[in-house]
Amino acid sequence: MAKILLMLLALVALPNVALGQSHPNAALDVALKRIELAKRKFGHEQLNAFAEALAALDDVVARFPSARSVKSRALLEKGRLMRKLGDHSGAEAAWQSAAEIVTEARGATDALLELASMHRRNRKVLEAQNALETIIGKFASESRNHAEALLRLASLHRSEKRPDACEATLMKCLAEHLDLRTVALDALDRLVALKLDQGQGVEAANVFRRIAEELKLRFREGRDASRVALQLDLIRVRLKSLAPSEGRL
Repeated sequence: MAKILLMLLALVALPNVALGQSHPNAALDVALKRIELAKRKFGHEQLNAFAEALAALDDVVARFPSARSVKSRALLEKGRLMRKLGDHSGAEAAWQSAAEIVTEARGATDALLELASMHRRNRKVLEAQNALETIIGKFASESRNHAEALLRLASLHRSEKRPDACEATLMKCLAEHLDLRTVALDALDRLVALKLDQGQGVEAANVFRRIAEELKLRFREGRDASRVALQLDLIRVRLKSLAPSEGRL
């Protein structure tokens, strides 16, 4: 019922939107501001405000198809708003459309990460895995989201009891994103934990020593050096407590 009401309200709101900005970025800004304003409202007033925001986003997509970066962002935000309103099929359609604008790598990978998260929450493991593997296979240049996809895929493999696939994914993340401090430390932490859970204390210690040295060499100065040292110490403490026979770390 709420979904039908939302659609009707959107139809009412649309004529007002069409009278808005003629520049794609300006039109997108109007739509994004409407979303923020809607979040401050309550009840039916909020529902109406969300409908106007959805209409504004649809207007951007319809009127500026060649402005790919703007269209990509509009579809991404439409998906987020549809998810917030409980319309998962609408959110999936919007994000899938954003993901298909492959020339806008940031928007496409953001949309695929959103799709993966929604699919995993809905226990659609294969669909979540496919979304993450699309990022990994097609968008290596978008390093932050590429690294995030690898970490999420490793988590998915581990939850599905695929330790070998989890390890391979974490190793790939370390090999390709050692320059991203927080990502590399997270991947190392997960890899050590995986090895320890499998009773592989020797392997856990060996991989820790090797990657820790690489990280210390890469981040040798300033705050990065102290942050790396602190995180390595935390991993080392857990490793010593669970594999005390592995000697000096």
